[in-house]
Amino acid sequence: PPATINPQGGTTIDVVIAPTPGQTLNPTTAKMTTTWGTTGTATSAMTLLSGNTYRASFPAVACLLTATYKFEIANSAGELSIDTATRTVLSAVGQSVIVSSEFEVADGWVGGVVGDTAVSGIWVRADPIGTIAQPENDHSAVGTACWVTGNGVVGGADGAVDVDGGITTLLSPVINLAGLDEPTIEYWYWYSNNLGGAPNTDSMPIELSNNGGSTWTLLADVAVSNNNWTLHSWRVRDFMLPTANMRVRFTARDLATGSLVEAAIDDFRITNIVCSPATVLGDINGDGLVNATDLGILLNAWGSIGGPSDLDQNGVVNAADLAILVNAWT
Repeated sequence: PPATINPQGGTTIDVVIAPTPGQTLNPTTAKMTTTWGTTGTATSAMTLLSGNTYRASFPAVACLLTATYKFEIANSAGELSIDTATRTVLSAVGQSVIVSSEFEVADGWVGGVVGDTAVSGIWVRADPIGTIAQPENDHSAVGTACWVTGNGVVGGADGAVDVDGGITTLLSPVINLAGLDEPTIEYWYWYSNNLGGAPNTDSMPIELSNNGGSTWTLLADVAVSNNNWTLHSWRVRDFMLPTANMRVRFTARDLATGSLVEAAIDDFRITNIVCSPATVLGDINGDGLVNATDLGILLNAWGSIGGPSDLDQNGVVNAADLAILVNAWT
């Protein structure tokens, strides 16, 4: 099944529909029904290609909507069989990974910045040593490191290096999202503040800026202790216009008395949904230019399978696509 369908319609899907023993199917009754939004629905006749393989075409569906679809066919006696599986597909030209970090290297992130006041539990990139409040392992399937508020020694006290006496900030590098249709920020976080003498009295603001950090907008203020790895996902345009000067920050803080505060961040990604096909080969983000923004998108998608950065449509993003982009540079 396709990962995305063209918003203008026409994306095809091939399906094998095999009769059970003793049955004969009527190919003219094969249909695909697609539904989207609150009222969108369309039924398309399927074409028998050969044997038991049929082809259907998706209708036009507004970009960013998720469509569901199912198949049906009748036998020669007119008895109808309807597909009961739940299948979904996103309407978009494509989806690409703009930024991806499992924090096995620093990637320009900084733990602890000017103005922080915490006396312990400063953000550090490390293989976490577990306590009653801190994870023992990072979230990544491969690798061991994440950002964590302090990291003690094996067998150390639970509160030896938790956040104490103020705030500590984890700050991203500047991220270029200019011209992207639908960027989404996602990360996995760990937060614990339900232990100690004054539990549940602190929080961790998570903020986004599109002017390099001059001003900040709150994405979430985490106050509930999850004590496990949890996914957060945010559509950038719900908060601000994507620019070339985006930054993200996580502020762990101990402003109350006697609470045990621990936090961790891992597997940070920014993906983008492309709604408009590139009018110029190499113009990955569809802004009419082939420039450093497109180059950054291609390099972040290097080695991935297909997607808008696969300019030669050979199934993988590699040096051939880079050559196309460079030759089209504006």
